[in-house]
Amino acid sequence: MDAEDFCRMLTEKGVAADVVLFDPPYSPTQMKAVYDSIGIKHDDGGSNAKLYARVRRAFEPMVKVGGVVLTFGWNTHGMMTSRAYAREALLVVCHGQAHNDTLCLCERKVQGGLFDTANARNQGLAPQEKTDDK
Repeated sequence: MDAEDFCRMLTEKGVAADVVLFDPPYSPTQMKAVYDSIGIKHDDGGSNAKLYARVRRAFEPMVKVGGVVLTFGWNTHGMMTSRAYAREALLVVCHGQAHNDTLCLCERKVQGGLFDTANARNQGLAPQEKTDDK
């Protein structure tokens, strides 16, 4: 199962996360190698940005207000303030002069969205899942 489908499944099941770790393949070459190794066809025109955006959209609703998203990669795009996230920390990890650094970004969700079902359910604003207990 690919990351987007997995995140959508968790969101649909009502999973609410305090922390999400987003550590995708960093380059189109790395992405192709990873997907080819597990038999998944991947073609976003040589761009990993499209995949990153789809996966972020899929997991974002399950992040609780006050929850943290840790993003690892070669840029600091992250969740962005337009999605109501505040950047809290940035760590640069040097792997030596012949390798790209890894950027580790920590962002906190400061506000929930109107259609954010995981947050609404946790705050008592959405119908709770039905149980046999009455």
